[in-house]
Amino acid sequence: MAQIDLKQSEVVIEFGLLVKLGSIVVHADEAISADGHAFDIAAMKPLIESPEVQKWIKEMGVYLPLKRKR
Repeated sequence: MAQIDLKQSEVVIEFGLLVKLGSIVVHADEAISADGHAFDIAAMKPLIESPEVQKWIKEMGVYLPLKRKR
């Protein structure tokens, strides 16, 4: 797996965005666990829909999977 030296990179990620992305991952992990709960899906929805997260997804471009067409 490639490593990025953030000290030498021009990539800047706001702390609030990191918290939202981390929260999404933790809730997703809980949701798919054996004792997953609908609360975790409900908790992810506003995080995923936040303008900050949506902007990040768009800016990541080819580095993220394409969404299925709806």
